[in-house]
Amino acid sequence: MEKPMTRNVQKTLGIRVALVAAVAFPLIIATSARAQDATAPAPPPTGTNIAPNAAAPATTEATAERVVVTGSNIPTAEEVGPNPVDTYRRDDITRLGVRTPTDLVLRLPASTGSNTTENNTNGGDGSTRISLRGIDPKETLVLQDGRRLTVAGGQSIDFNQFPLGLIDHIDILKDGASPIYGTDAVAGVVNVFLIHRFRGLEVYASYGNTNLGFAGDRGEETAYLLAGTGDDKTNIVVYAGIYNAAAIYSRDVAISHDPDKANFGSFDVRSSNMAGRISGPFGTRYFRGLAENPFKLFLKTPTPHASANQYTDTQYVPGSPAFGITRERAAFNFADLTPDLAPTDREYLYGSFDRDLCDKYLTVFADFRYFRQFWDGGLAPTPFTPDVWSDPTHPFGISASGISVPTQNAFNPFTVPNYISPGGFNGNTPIFSIASAAPAGTGFTTGVKYRSLEAGLRTDKITTNNYEFTGGLKGNLGEFSNAWDQLKTWEWEFGLRYNESNRVQRFGGIVNNNALRTFLLDTDPATAFNPFGKNVNNKNTINQVFVTTHDIEESVLLTEDFAVRGDLFNLPGGAVRFAIGGQHMGNTYSDQPDPLTQTGQTTGSTNSQPTRGSRDVWSAFWETRVPVTGPTWNFPGAYSLELGYAERFEEYSDFGMTERPKFDVRWQPIDQS
Repeated sequence: MEKPMTRNVQKTLGIRVALVAAVAFPLIIATSARAQDATAPAPPPTGTNIAPNAAAPATTEATAERVVVTGSNIPTAEEVGPNPVDTYRRDDITRLGVRTPTDLVLRLPASTGSNTTENNTNGGDGSTRISLRGIDPKETLVLQDGRRLTVAGGQSIDFNQFPLGLIDHIDILKDGASPIYGTDAVAGVVNVFLIHRFRGLEVYASYGNTNLGFAGDRGEETAYLLAGTGDDKTNIVVYAGIYNAAAIYSRDVAISHDPDKANFGSFDVRSSNMAGRISGPFGTRYFRGLAENPFKLFLKTPTPHASANQYTDTQYVPGSPAFGITRERAAFNFADLTPDLAPTDREYLYGSFDRDLCDKYLTVFADFRYFRQFWDGGLAPTPFTPDVWSDPTHPFGISASGISVPTQNAFNPFTVPNYISPGGFNGNTPIFSIASAAPAGTGFTTGVKYRSLEAGLRTDKITTNNYEFTGGLKGNLGEFSNAWDQLKTWEWEFGLRYNESNRVQRFGGIVNNNALRTFLLDTDPATAFNPFGKNVNNKNTINQVFVTTHDIEESVLLTEDFAVRGDLFNLPGGAVRFAIGGQHMGNTYSDQPDPLTQTGQTTGSTNSQPTRGSRDVWSAFWETRVPVTGPTWNFPGAYSLELGYAERFEEYSDFGMTERPKFDVRWQPIDQS
C-alpha cells in the first residue's frame, strides 16, 4: 500500500511555510539563487564579440555546450538523442509533490512492475528498488553520476540512498543499453546526477503526520542542509540530511484492518495457523475455548490426556456457528498486530570538490557520500509450519499442515497417536532433515496449529551503512590543437570509485526448531512446551524456543575507468564524433547467516547458507556517430540524419567473454519548430 501521507506541492521561497496533513513546516533559507550554474546558458566561444545590450546570436551546435547524456559516451548538443531518455530535474521533482525516494519511484511513468519500496513490510527490507519495463529490478542498471554502485541486500541498488534534496537531475533511459554500459543494463538505465555545483546555503525542515485523515498518528520528519561555494576554477558542495518516519499499524487503517474481504467480493486471506485448532482427514476441529475468548492470550487449555483423539474429545468441536465458532473466530486476523508501514530513519552526508589546475586542460574531482538506514519491520507472530519432525517416508515434514506433537507431551489432550514414526531420515533429502528425524516408535498427534502470540511480532531490524568515494582527473587536448585542429574537441577522463555496503539484519521472535523438538518431547508440565490452547508457556521455555538470529552482509565494488572522446573529421552534415575507453570492475560479496539459519533449524524465517564470491570484469568500448545531414547542411525531410554504432567487449573472471554491438539511426525531418 502506498504511504498514506498527505502531499503538498511546495513553492520555493526565501522562507516558506506550508501545512501538510495536521501540521508541516518546511523552511528554506537561501543566501543566493537556488538554480544550479549548470542550467545557465553556455558562454559565447572565445573570439565572439557581443555588443552591450545586444541580442545574443542564435545558439547552434557549433556554439552550444556539449554534454555526455545517458545512453551514449559521445558528447552532444542535441536536445533529443537517438535513445528514449526522460529527464527529471530538481524543479520537476518538486512539482511532483514527492517527499521520499519511494514516492518518486511510484510516480515515474517508466517505473512499472515489480518495484520494491519501503512500504512493503511483508517481504520487504526497507529499501526502494526501481524496475523498468516490469522486469525484475536487478535488470535495471542504476548509476550515480554515470558510474556504478554496489548492490545492497544482494539484489539491486537501494534508491533510498539518493535524498531528494541532493539530486540535480535524473535521466531514465528506456532502452536496453548493454553495448554502452554492460550486461546489467537489460531493461534500461536510471542515472542519478547529484549536485556538484552550488552557491549559497539552503536549509530545509518539515514535519507532517496523518492524524487528521483516515488513519492514526504517523509522524514524518525531514531536514537537510545544502551549502556550496567556489569560484570560476573551484566548486565545493556539502550536504547533510536526516529522515525519520514512524510506524502505522494495519488495525489503524480502515482498508487494511481486516484481511477478510469476502464481503467486498474478494477473498478471505486470514490465517488458519492459531492455537486451538487441529486439522485432520475430516476437516479442522476447534477447541471450545475459542468460542468463549477468541484470539486472546490466556485461552483455556484442554485437559491433558483426557480422550483418545480430537473426534472423541468433547473439548473439540467442528467449525460451525452452532458450536460458537463463527466466521470471525474461525481464522486468525494478523492485521490486528502487524504494521502497515514500518518505522525507518536515514542519515546522509555528502561532499564534492573539483578544481581546474590548468584552465580546462586538467581538472581534479572527488566526492564522498555516506548513507545510513535503519528499518524496523514487523511480521505476524510465527506460525508453526512447516512441521519440525520428519522421517524416511515424510522427508519434508510428518504433518502436511501445522506440526506434529508427541503424545507423551505433558499438555497433549489425546492418548492415541494418529501416526507412529519408524524413525530415521531419508538419505535423498538435504542434510537439514537429519536434525528433524523423529525418534523411532514415537507416536504423534498430527496437524496441530499454533502461532507464537506469547513471543509477539516477529521483528526484522535491518541496519545498512553505505560508503562511496569517487576521485579522478579529466581534461582536454586543446593545447595541442596546433598540431591537428580536431584535437581542440578531444576530451579525456579517468575515474576511480570505491563503494562499500554493510548490512546487518536481526530477525527476532522466530522459532529454534532444535529447542522446540526438545520441549515437545518433554513430559514435565513445568518445562514442556504447550501448543494446545493457552499461548502461555514457562518463561525459560519461551526464551529457548523463541530466538533472534542475525545475518551479516558486505558488498564492495571498486571501479576504474578511462575514456577519450571528440571529433575525427568534418562532413557537410557535421563532425564525425567518437568515444573509446576501458573499464575494470572488482566486486566482492559475502553473506554470513546465523549458525541456526545455516543449519536450517528455524521456523518463521528463511534458512540459508553462507555465500561468498568475487568477480573481476574487464571492458573495452567504442562508439561513433556519423552525421549524414545536420543544421549546417540538409535538405527537405532530412533536417538531421545521423547514424550511430556502439560496441562493448567484456571479459568476466567467472564465466568468460561477451561482445555486443548496437546500431541506431536518428532522423529529424524538420527543425525544432
